[in-house]
Amino acid sequence: MRRGLEAYIVPLKNFRGQTPDPEYSIYQYKLADRVPKHKNAILLSAEVSPIESFRDFRAIPPERTWMWWLSVHNNPDPRARYFRGTNECCQFSPRDSGQPLDQPPALVQRATKTRVLPFTSANTLPLLKESWERKGPGGANPGSFKAFGVEFASLLYNRSKIESDISFISQSVYGQGFCQSVLGKPALPVTDYLRRPDVDAVKGPGNVVLYNGAKGYSMVVRLKELMPHVDFKPIEGMSFQQVCEALASATMYVELGVPPGRDRLPRESVHFGTPVALLCRGSAYCWDDFPLPAEYRIPFAENWESQMVTAITKTLNNPAAALKDQSKFAEWIAGDKSRYENEVDLWVSAVIERM
Repeated sequence: MRRGLEAYIVPLKNFRGQTPDPEYSIYQYKLADRVPKHKNAILLSAEVSPIESFRDFRAIPPERTWMWWLSVHNNPDPRARYFRGTNECCQFSPRDSGQPLDQPPALVQRATKTRVLPFTSANTLPLLKESWERKGPGGANPGSFKAFGVEFASLLYNRSKIESDISFISQSVYGQGFCQSVLGKPALPVTDYLRRPDVDAVKGPGNVVLYNGAKGYSMVVRLKELMPHVDFKPIEGMSFQQVCEALASATMYVELGVPPGRDRLPRESVHFGTPVALLCRGSAYCWDDFPLPAEYRIPFAENWESQMVTAITKTLNNPAAALKDQSKFAEWIAGDKSRYENEVDLWVSAVIERM
């Protein structure tokens, strides 16, 4: 809207008519209960199940439709849910330049339209198996068969959309890698930037290590056994302000889950002066999304626990030195707003070129 364009949030069908969450009050926005009828209207959809926006996808042609891959694993396609980073799609090791990949790749147009219709055995059988496993019938329960059919139809519709001629943008380099290496399509970067509230907090005991309670519990159990003197505390059941205060007062944050995109907690932690270490799963595998020194990025392989213990011990013994080690990461985080604005400009230019 600041760029002089009309823009509307169109809630998913089951949420239309409801009052938006109060968190949305920080944004300038308009609501609409359907995609406006306009010859130049474009649709930007998140990667969550496209079938929930069936009517919206139907209203806009594919060449004016964009999908924003915010959290790769949230897409219902099994290829997305079970995707894991490799050097084919991501750079695991720090780049020689020491600078993450912030320049977007060229938005390459395919020479021919190569839409893959999902109505072949090669495409439908894996989806059939996936939907059977997720919503499969328990005995002869008719309701289970109905759920199975709905699941299969949803997966099939999703496949038809992501393999059509819609375009992609991505919140992470990890997401770009998925789109290019698995789907064979480029994705322009449109990342995000941190909210930076004022926080009145002081450092607490020097042994407090935070982790994401929604993602890392099974892994932190192993660390607790090896480090009984460390107070591992989950981030869960907190408001945004409370999360910021917890990060500012802790000694360290460890990411043990499978981040599906450029998650904010590691970035917020360093912004508030608390060093981090990552178990390199999901997008944490991608150095361009979390450009930390190698000793704070633990490969998810055999004996990862001992390497993480080493990283935690080093940090707890001298948090100031660890934060200094991560100063370039902090500088990179500080530039997130200007990068975002730049990326939006490039995306808007690409949108206008296609009108």
